[in-house]
Amino acid sequence: MSKVLKNLDPKAVEALKADLAASGLNHQVIDEGDNNEEMVNFRFVGEHEGEEVIFDVMMSTLRLEHAGELYEVAEKEVLKRFPKLPRNSEEWDLKPEQLEEVEEVLAEVMMEAEAEGTVKVKEHVELDYNADLDTEIFMDVALNLSSIDNEVISEFVDAYKEGSVELDDKMYSFVHEGDDD
Repeated sequence: MSKVLKNLDPKAVEALKADLAASGLNHQVIDEGDNNEEMVNFRFVGEHEGEEVIFDVMMSTLRLEHAGELYEVAEKEVLKRFPKLPRNSEEWDLKPEQLEEVEEVLAEVMMEAEAEGTVKVKEHVELDYNADLDTEIFMDVALNLSSIDNEVISEFVDAYKEGSVELDDKMYSFVHEGDDD
C-alpha cells in the first residue's frame, strides 16, 4: 500500500510505465478533446515523497491562464450585479435578453481589467491530491510559452524528475484583443 496515496494501484503505475516504454515517450497525452496548442492534459510516472506515483498534469500557457483569470474576475462582477444567479456560471439559465446583458458585463469587465493590467499571472507548478481518496497526483502547470507540444512536455517531465524545473517569478499580463477564445 502506498504511503502517499492510499488508493494508488501499483499495477496502474506499472501499466503506464509499460505504455510509456512502448511509445518511446516519457508522458502519455490524455486525449479528451480539450487539448490544443495552449493546453494539454497528460500523465507521467515520477516520484513524490520517495514513492513512484502517477501525475495527471494539466499544462497551459500563461496567456491562457491569464484569459481564465480575466474571466474569473468578470464572473465575480456579474455575480455582484446579478446576485440571484447561481455561483457556478455553468448553472446560469438565462433568457436571451439576460444573456446579452451578462455577456456585456463580462466583456466590459474583462476589457477594463486587461487595459488596466490589473490581472497578472506567473509560471507555476501546483500539486493537488487527497491522500485518502485519489489514485493520482494532480498537477497544474502554467508556463510562459507560445504553445505546448510533445517536445515541451518531454522537457518539462525530464526537468521535473530531475528536480530542475525553473520557474519565472515575474508577473505577466496579456492583451487578448482579436482572440478567438
